[in-house]
Amino acid sequence: MFIATLTALILGQLDPAQDIQTGAPIPPRSHVAELDGEPTQIAVLGTLHLSQIQNFDPAWSDAVVDRLADWEPDLILIESLPPREIDMMQADPAYSEVVDQFASSSIELAGLAQSALGLSRFDARAELDRHVTSADAAMTRRRAALHLANYDRTSAAIAWLALPASERQPYDGLTDEIITALNTEIDRTNETTLIAARLAHRLGHDRVFAFDSHSDKRAFMEDMDAFVAAFQESQVMAEILSGEQAATLQSMGSGIASPEDLIAALRQMNSPDYAAIDIAVQWASFARADMDGLGRTRIAYWEARNLRMAAHAREVIARHPSSRILVIVGAAHKPFLDDLFARGLDTVIVDSASLLE
Repeated sequence: MFIATLTALILGQLDPAQDIQTGAPIPPRSHVAELDGEPTQIAVLGTLHLSQIQNFDPAWSDAVVDRLADWEPDLILIESLPPREIDMMQADPAYSEVVDQFASSSIELAGLAQSALGLSRFDARAELDRHVTSADAAMTRRRAALHLANYDRTSAAIAWLALPASERQPYDGLTDEIITALNTEIDRTNETTLIAARLAHRLGHDRVFAFDSHSDKRAFMEDMDAFVAAFQESQVMAEILSGEQAATLQSMGSGIASPEDLIAALRQMNSPDYAAIDIAVQWASFARADMDGLGRTRIAYWEARNLRMAAHAREVIARHPSSRILVIVGAAHKPFLDDLFARGLDTVIVDSASLLE
């Protein structure tokens, strides 16, 4: 550490008058004066769960897709579990409850596809890595099945959307059960299908990239009973949850009755004002809550999850410098991911609300 600091002083990268004993962190990106190419642009679009909007019309999401398509992102990342994390959780009995909640459907469909194809998940992944995009219906059907076999339902839906209805048939070894599953995937009323998958299809992308993480849940589940008890007894949390800011968060999504309403709600959810309220109510509140330290434990698990999500995303982005990256994620994650991505040596954050104008 001393040698590195001394070298920086010699090279003029540090102010000699600065007290180097303070331990103040030095942002690595502050030392990047020039890039080989353009910065990588990252837009984190915070969303609400479309399936929870009362009387929601899936056609309303078309207006969102239209606006995002104008930005022409090169990659789309979604809040789903990456295959390798599903593998890890399946191998550890301590994650059985987490697997049941977050991955059971993907695992079930993967089993169907693996049996039909005669391939393991790793075989399917290897073939996808070699696969060349083609308009050939048989190859597209196979690509859909390969994505299913690789725990990637949303990318399977993208391949399925590329086929005319007449070609969505049980050919080339695909069973009726798989066809039914794929037809169900393209009709799901959620943000990953209606926004991410349909946007990817519109832009001609082969796939989206899952970057979520729930590896924190093993420890969190162990603390759950104590956490809930402390939460219910906390006077601080009771006051916060009965306040005006909490009411603002709880009302989000109510009154959406048109495409314009949906756009307006998403623009609000991606504003700095909304982020400040969300952090204050959902996270900063735990820092001072009278919960015998369990509120701070909850913050740590949340931050750990976002760090892993950012790491998963960064690995995907690594092979695509100077690209436009669209990250579609629950709104509570947005300010944390914006902060983490903004620290990248070659990244810039794009105002996601501006993409919806």
